Amino acid sequence: MSEEFVLDCSATLPWIFASEATPATERLLNQVSRGAKAWVPTLWHLELGNVLLGAQRRGRIDRAGIEKAFSSLAAYEIEVDLETAALAWSKTFALAESFGLTMYDAAYLELALRKAFRWPAWTSRYARPCRRLADSSYLSVSSGGIQRLLRRAGRGTRDLG
Repeated sequence: MSEEFVLDCSATLPWIFASEATPATERLLNQVSRGAKAWVPTLWHLELGNVLLGAQRRGRIDRAGIEKAFSSLAAYEIEVDLETAALAWSKTFALAESFGLTMYDAAYLELALRKAFRWPAWTSRYARPCRRLADSSYLSVSSGGIQRLLRRAGRGTRDLG
């Protein structure tokens, strides 16, 4: 079985704008190029399209570049999670409210926790909430998922169950 992970929109942008590439985003691109499955919340296409539209308006990319980006991304195994909307006003909202995240960021975090997938881009906006979740009695998300995410990020965990 190939590797699966949650793909944040911000981790996708360097695949389009080479000047933003980092070793971490290059590794992600290599993984999906080799067949790894990236999971995204239902908002990912809209969020990515919005960023590209803004970049077009600022003259950073033209319509041909956007079409090329869409075509390239369509070649990868990017799976849309169909439960994102159903959980938006419950688990996702609770994560955003509890940890000071935007609803967009909380949607990615909720998906990673629910699916118990490796989190590919450990930025402070996701690592801090995961550490706090592991240190709390917040049981409305998968404690096993939290523990797996933290182990993969090199953080200690304790049993939440």
